[in-house]
Amino acid sequence: MKIEIGEYVRTKSGCIYKIEEISKDKYLLYEKDTEYKYKAHFSKDVIVCSKNIIDLIQIGDYVNGQKIVKITKDPFIKDQIDLWTDRIIPFDKDYQQERFIENEIESIVTKEQFKRAEYKLED
Repeated sequence: MKIEIGEYVRTKSGCIYKIEEISKDKYLLYEKDTEYKYKAHFSKDVIVCSKNIIDLIQIGDYVNGQKIVKITKDPFIKDQIDLWTDRIIPFDKDYQQERFIENEIESIVTKEQFKRAEYKLED
């Protein structure tokens, strides 16, 4: 899998990174947030890479705080992917299932990240 600068990657552990630089020793620099850069060699752990972050989202991930339950291609708009949540919202005089498109994505928490942060109570 060839990874290029400017692409987003999703690792087996569910982390999503944007590639900022590729060094000579094949290590990839990614920006974890706006203040810090880390050096990592994770090319073997990458399961998906794309210039479009929406391509990295899977069912069970959380986008803008909402759990994604279905991912479809819009039949009317070429190359548009719809991310569907289980939330029902008012629409005109009716209700519909909430969905996001790529330019509406503000935050992503992968299902693996959510699972790692989970605290389970013992019975």
